[in-house]
Amino acid sequence: MVYFLGLTLTTGFTVYNAMRQQVETVLDRGLTGSLDGKTLLFETRIGKGIEDARALVLRPPLYHPIHARAH
Repeated sequence: MVYFLGLTLTTGFTVYNAMRQQVETVLDRGLTGSLDGKTLLFETRIGKGIEDARALVLRPPLYHPIHARAH
C-alpha cells in the first residue's frame, strides 16, 4: 500500500514538472512573439511619423506671404 502511494506521488510530481516546463515554454514563445509584434508596430509607426514630418518640412509652401507681395 505504501509502495503504491509513493509510486503515485512520484509519478504525479514527474508529470507536474513536465507539464509545467511545457506550459512555461509555450507561454514564453507566445509572449516573445507578442512583444516582437508590438516592437515592429512601434517601429513602423515611428518610421511613418518621421516620413510624414520630412514630407511636411520639405514640401514647397502653398501660399506666398502677404509681405512678400508688397515689395
